Amino acid sequence: MRNLRIEAQIPEAINILQREVAGGGTQITDTFKGYFASFGAAVIQSGLLPAAIFFGQKDSIKAKKDSKSGPKEARWKVTWCIFVLLFPKQAAKVPAERQHAALKDYLLTRPQPLPAAEVQQILDAALALKMALRTFELVETDAKP
Repeated sequence: MRNLRIEAQIPEAINILQREVAGGGTQITDTFKGYFASFGAAVIQSGLLPAAIFFGQKDSIKAKKDSKSGPKEARWKVTWCIFVLLFPKQAAKVPAERQHAALKDYLLTRPQPLPAAEVQQILDAALALKMALRTFELVETDAKP
């Protein structure tokens, strides 16, 4: 069944991904495909707030240097892109050093458990971003400078 809300969000999701993940270009590292694909599963498995905390976490500088599995520090861009898609006016006011935690911070201000309609709205935004990701050329993590 068609979801018109998701369809309506895809054009803006493309713009957000181009600006926030692709750096204005048309290529995105393949790592993000996995990040966006696993966000919904993380929500179903653990709940929205735990998923937002996990995906919003930045690795320490030492962990970045020791990592052999790619740019884990960029995982937070999943929750940031969702936040920007849903709350563009609020996102414009978030300082760069708090972007990784914007969705988590928002969720912590909301009554828990979150109403099902609000959870669905966030999942729809994540799905719109996942669909929009398919409009970009995916490059191997090591291939992009």
